Amino acid sequence: QKGRKSIAYLQKLKDEGIPIVQMCPANRDQYFTMAAEMADCDVCRLTVPAENIEMSIAHAPWWIRTVRNAAKIIHINFYMQTPTFASKEKALEYGSMYMAEGADSLLPMGVNNETLKYMADNHLVVFGHVGALSGWQTARHGGYKRMAQTAEDAMKVFRMAYEYQENGMMAMTIELTPIEVTNAIAKKLRVPVISIAA
Repeated sequence: QKGRKSIAYLQKLKDEGIPIVQMCPANRDQYFTMAAEMADCDVCRLTVPAENIEMSIAHAPWWIRTVRNAAKIIHINFYMQTPTFASKEKALEYGSMYMAEGADSLLPMGVNNETLKYMADNHLVVFGHVGALSGWQTARHGGYKRMAQTAEDAMKVFRMAYEYQENGMMAMTIELTPIEVTNAIAKKLRVPVISIAA
């Protein structure tokens, strides 16, 4: 019987130079997550299949329990809908509920440093996310596209990642940045770093 893949487990992989494997299931079900766990995948980026944000927020506790009951070991990194961290108090309220229901870490994509620090200071395990953001958050960048292709933009991504780390982030993903930029940032940070679509 293996224990759950906690944030400490992911940090141990980072420290030993062992690659971390993450799945991003989008609207996959609990059986897909169970299959990924059986294939020894380390992290499941979990979202709630729903027609809109309100339904997603309402169904989140049930969905986390459902997936956790099917997959006992994999690290569940739960994607928080933006209204659930619109204030630091909301972030603590929703984040603590999600972790109590079985999430191992939380992904408030695009969170500000003040809210991140408040969550971390109150014992929540927060994943950061830099590079390309998802959904409506891509609008300010002109859509979903590759980031950090110039030295100046690469430094902006690194600065955000470093500030996240210093404000309590315990792991992070870097999305749609060149592999050279991703690798350079991963080597500079203490925390586990996972690349998406480098």
